[in-house]
Amino acid sequence: MKADALSLQITQLKEIAELNRDEGGFMSSEEYEETVKYCLEHLDKAMHNWETATHALERFSSKIGNLDKEYDNKTILVVGHGFTINLYFAKILGVPDKVYERFGKNSYADWGIIKGQNVVKDIAV
Repeated sequence: MKADALSLQITQLKEIAELNRDEGGFMSSEEYEETVKYCLEHLDKAMHNWETATHALERFSSKIGNLDKEYDNKTILVVGHGFTINLYFAKILGVPDKVYERFGKNSYADWGIIKGQNVVKDIAV
């Protein structure tokens, strides 16, 4: 069933986007995997001109916080990408040093639930 069939509002927000890799250029699969690992293990450092994970998390978290205030007491579904969602869950769980490890546990279309500031269903389980 589509969201529009349920009369649900859909909003696309640039702040919810993936870690920005636009300036990174083409790289081999091996180099890409190494860069992902590096960026998710060294959150304040960039590699191949990618956005830092810390910056992506701040951008994402700030927008989630604004949405939370704007839609107080309502359920919000956020659809995002693996990097930013895993960064956010790691932040809420207090395990920012485990982002890459958690990211490796995800499969396609994994999901989680956060209620208030508590993880009800972890995305990396």
